[in-house]
Amino acid sequence: IIADPGRGLVRYTKEEFLSIWTGVLLLMLPAANYKEYNERSTVKQDIFRLIAHQKSLIIHTILTSLIITILGITGAFYFQYIIDDILPNNSVGT
Repeated sequence: IIADPGRGLVRYTKEEFLSIWTGVLLLMLPAANYKEYNERSTVKQDIFRLIAHQKSLIIHTILTSLIITILGITGAFYFQYIIDDILPNNSVGT
């Protein structure tokens, strides 16, 4: 039985195994300070933990997005004012 990350558990006969084996064996053993983790967590809890570690980055991203949005809306109103009020009244010199 081989645990292939791409295919899962795969069964080979001895002949099949020896024909594909490169001679390298990866053996994984737990460290001396290994503690088994039995607590189950939901996807929401996992996502919240990931977000909590990136709190300052998320806050900066939201603030930057708000500033850019406000600048975009302000620019749109400014151009609307120019097109609707200044240009039709020939107030170009003011």
